[in-house]
Amino acid sequence: FLKDVEWLSDMKLRLGYGITGQQNIGSDYPTLASFTQNKDYAYYPIIGNGMTYRPSAYNTDLKWEETTTYNVGLDLGFLNGRFTAAVDYYFRKTDDLINSVYVAAGTNFKNKVLSNIGSLENSGIEFSTTARIIEDRDWRWELGYNVTYNKNEITKLTHRRSHFPAPRPRRPRLRHPDRPR
Repeated sequence: FLKDVEWLSDMKLRLGYGITGQQNIGSDYPTLASFTQNKDYAYYPIIGNGMTYRPSAYNTDLKWEETTTYNVGLDLGFLNGRFTAAVDYYFRKTDDLINSVYVAAGTNFKNKVLSNIGSLENSGIEFSTTARIIEDRDWRWELGYNVTYNKNEITKLTHRRSHFPAPRPRRPRLRHPDRPR
């Protein structure tokens, strides 16, 4: 089909789907109880080398952040590739977003732990076009243009009270001694 259309030199439809996980979460084993070597003034040379160890914060409910992506694109070439255009639409949904959040004092070995805090959706459309204005054996001048629209939306946030820090104490107001209250 389209064999006799000389002005259209290329047409390609692209479809994509994938799921990826976030593995860079700042700690090797944030879901397991482990110990960390103490440093700076926690050295007791009574037994062995004198190093001491303390428990590390952990969260047994922590899951991998998962991003599901769908995309579709169309590439077109005109006049033997002298003019090209591409349009792409993408939709990305990330679940189990990972962030360091505050926990109640005494519930873990630190006041902050890594937790899954919500979901995020990202979608957009991209359009680009390129034209080979001058094409010679020794020299080529191309002109390109692109435009993008992107929308990000946080679709879910955890509202557990323990995930937020205690309110800061109010700062006292200073009053001038000569002015009445």
